[in-house]
Amino acid sequence: MPGVGPVLAATLLALLPELGQMNRKQVAALVGVAPYDIDSGRLKGMRCIWGGRASVRRVLYMAAAFTIQGTRFIPALCRACRSRVHRARTLARISTCS
Repeated sequence: MPGVGPVLAATLLALLPELGQMNRKQVAALVGVAPYDIDSGRLKGMRCIWGGRASVRRVLYMAAAFTIQGTRFIPALCRACRSRVHRARTLARISTCS
């Protein structure tokens, strides 16, 4: 898969030795990409990401950005997701929380 190369593999192996012992939700929380709810009072449905291992998150971001630019399937998938109003609002809320 484009974007998954030696840098990402080395980063995951070096900075996430727990990979074989956790499920995907635990790993997402450990890296800091799992959305947390901040439902309180009038705030309902907002999700934010924070914490985690910033160095791993940076490498994952670069790999995702390269994959979006370097393939034909992923940009079409991103456009389809953005075209849905609810999905676009959810993505906007997540990006403004952090």
